[in-house]
Amino acid sequence: MRAMWLLLTLAGLAGCAALQPVSDKPVVATPPEFQHDSILPLKPDVCVFNDEVDISKHNCELTYWAGVWVGADNTAWPERKAAITELGTSASDKLHKVLLSLPTDTPYQDRLRAKHWLDELIPHFTPQMQQVAVTVLASPNNQMLEYESAISVLNKLNTQRAVTIRSLNAELEAQHKKLQELLQIEATMMDKNRSNQQ
Repeated sequence: MRAMWLLLTLAGLAGCAALQPVSDKPVVATPPEFQHDSILPLKPDVCVFNDEVDISKHNCELTYWAGVWVGADNTAWPERKAAITELGTSASDKLHKVLLSLPTDTPYQDRLRAKHWLDELIPHFTPQMQQVAVTVLASPNNQMLEYESAISVLNKLNTQRAVTIRSLNAELEAQHKKLQELLQIEATMMDKNRSNQQ
């Protein structure tokens, strides 16, 4: 009797579930919208440096600075290094040095120096250019520095491990030779014992 009531209850619950409306459309999670409240819209006449800095003739020409960056990417490091040494210490010259130091073939020490130059310059940029500089210049450069540093550490570890493995292999080979000598001595002694027993 109890089994019958149990079956009836289960059938009733299943029937209630079947009566609920079912949507034919699959439920798709909508991605959250991108929040751009913190981004300042770039104006077409945006300048790089604020009024506190000695303004160069290319201060408000972003295409000039983009051209310097593209030109640096298409120039070999030795040529860029020579150009960096010829530049002065003004804010625009430092920015020029930073842009010349950003391509991927720049050595670690020079890239690190460019990071310091950029850190000195960013406070003197206009608010819009500060955001652009951090996003487009500083963040990728810092990430590249971190990767290169990690690779350097891993190379040192691998070198140390290779040295350790070589010394362990040499020690293993020496132990193997000693074992072979001992086995040879044992074989000689066993042969002598057999000959003495006969």
